[in-house]
Amino acid sequence: MNKIKKLILSNPITKRIALAARHFQLSYKLFIKTIIKLKKFKRKGKVIFYLGIPAHSNLGDLAQGMCIRRWLKKHYQERQVLEMETNALVNTPFSLLNKLAELYKSGDMIVFQSGYTTTDLGGFADEMHRAVMKVLPNAEMLMLPQTIFFKSNDNEKRTAECYNSMKHMLFLARDRISFGMAKQMFPDIPVMQFPDIVTTLIGNYSFNYSRDGIMFCCRDDGEKYYSDEEILSLINKCESHGCGAVPAESGDSAAAYGAAADRAGLRVFLQCRVGGHGSVPVLYPARLLHEPLCHRQLHQCGV
Repeated sequence: MNKIKKLILSNPITKRIALAARHFQLSYKLFIKTIIKLKKFKRKGKVIFYLGIPAHSNLGDLAQGMCIRRWLKKHYQERQVLEMETNALVNTPFSLLNKLAELYKSGDMIVFQSGYTTTDLGGFADEMHRAVMKVLPNAEMLMLPQTIFFKSNDNEKRTAECYNSMKHMLFLARDRISFGMAKQMFPDIPVMQFPDIVTTLIGNYSFNYSRDGIMFCCRDDGEKYYSDEEILSLINKCESHGCGAVPAESGDSAAAYGAAADRAGLRVFLQCRVGGHGSVPVLYPARLLHEPLCHRQLHQCGV
């Protein structure tokens, strides 16, 4: 089977066909899962539509999803929450945008997933935001804390025009640079600076074991900046300066946990990861190391 797969993917034409077929299959599967949920939904009052929920295994995004659900449950106990993935609305031949517009009623609210999603660097979150705003121009919307960056001026202008046309939208930026950019891009809507929602976990955990060393949290995806050799060199320098026992291995924010798994299991998984990271007094996100030389990415990182 692996040989056949490699053979298919080695040819540009068969690879394109195979990827298109796989995309169609996954899109249809998500459509069926979502439409069944929507048909079973029984409205009992005002509804919060939580859009763009994490659909991958990135630890930071999963933690944001968990914190957003906790926040909604705490502050909007009287409301039902209906969740939808980005790819159920855009990047699919089975878009449920019209179904969302049909379900939305006056007094409901749209809540968008927080994170690095106001950008044109990848993914379809920004496209989803604009698509939802187009079909629901009068909806109440909350954009949870965002990082902003656009490499294309045209894309930035397109997003700005769309957001500024909204009548009842609050945009939250999760750092000072994004906040400044948001004020420039979105002068016609309320903009506020608010920290990453994962910071609501601060103070929720205590550790009674000894802590020693430095853990380097390194990316292992397309946004990885430093090579393994460069990171290892830095670790060796830290050791030579008497920084204590530095672990040879590094952590990655891409968690080995399926985003679609049950919520209780997700909480336990995240608690275990936090506990593991708590064994060291210093967490160093290696992506941060080049930030003084790359100002545009400085505001992407948090410690």
